[in-house]
Amino acid sequence: MGIIGFLTLFVLLQVLGMGGMTVEPGEVFRLGVQADGNRLEQSVLMDALARYRVILVGETHDDPEHHAVQKHVIAAMADRGGELAVAMEMFPRSMQPILDQWSAGTLNEDEFLDQTSWYFTWGFDAELYLPILRLAKERHIPLLAMNIDRTIVSQVRMRGLESLEGSTRKNLPPLAQPLPEYRRRLQEVFHSHPMMAAAGNLDYFIDAQRVWDGVMAQAIADWSHRHPQGRVVGLAGSGHLLMKHGIPHQLAAMGLQNDTVVLLPWDGQDNPISYQASDFVWGTPHPVPTKPLSRMGVALEAASVSSQGEGGAGRGGAIVITEGEGGGPLSLPK
Repeated sequence: MGIIGFLTLFVLLQVLGMGGMTVEPGEVFRLGVQADGNRLEQSVLMDALARYRVILVGETHDDPEHHAVQKHVIAAMADRGGELAVAMEMFPRSMQPILDQWSAGTLNEDEFLDQTSWYFTWGFDAELYLPILRLAKERHIPLLAMNIDRTIVSQVRMRGLESLEGSTRKNLPPLAQPLPEYRRRLQEVFHSHPMMAAAGNLDYFIDAQRVWDGVMAQAIADWSHRHPQGRVVGLAGSGHLLMKHGIPHQLAAMGLQNDTVVLLPWDGQDNPISYQASDFVWGTPHPVPTKPLSRMGVALEAASVSSQGEGGAGRGGAIVITEGEGGGPLSLPK
């Protein structure tokens, strides 16, 4: 599920990675403002991650190597015992009851994919995520649906926060203002496409991204506050985590700055990563090309679109594109 966009994650990562360090497959490095890119053993990384209550692990959605890293982290945290949950961008929060049934073992895979409308809700090949889902089911790890209904994000981007109905607006968490650097990068995305720059509103676009990141952060924060001794592993597109501008920034505003750590799986052989991109980086190999599903490379949504004609206000149906390949702040006009 995504906020609409023109700059692919691949391009965004290249921009952010310029001037950084390269990472070979299997290598793990500590990053951060004061780090010098010192290499760690994977077991040492797991010990370091386990010191935090919130462990955010990024992904490029269609890269199986990134999902293998995520599964490794989840298994390592589960092995350490204690309360553990896995929060997933792939599901809007309204699907929480279905995820509860899955973790409890009351749904089989076909039922789960059907009830979540997987290929409409998320769209990427389920086989990329099923190893993680199976692990959660086998070990009875609660899954948290952390995403927002994409129609809300689309409405904010098109008409602003003030256009939201009272109950919807009331249920949003307090949203931190974007850091200047994040605002600059979102502005670059906005202006990277003439149609958006000509017809859109930059402030609405940035607010839509804040809402998206903020709701996902809230799902993590809510569980963390209910389980103060527990850990939650959050899985999201790397565009939400880079430079700690998206979800991490919103979590910091919710009081979890010192409890949150970010790990990025990174196909970095030809793509350097900035030392400030995250706390840790895990090098992954170039994904092996496989025969893709018949798909457009975008996520779709059904939406009702307001129309104002000569005869007055009306409503119409539409199918809109909400995300391109990757996992970053992407946007297409609707």
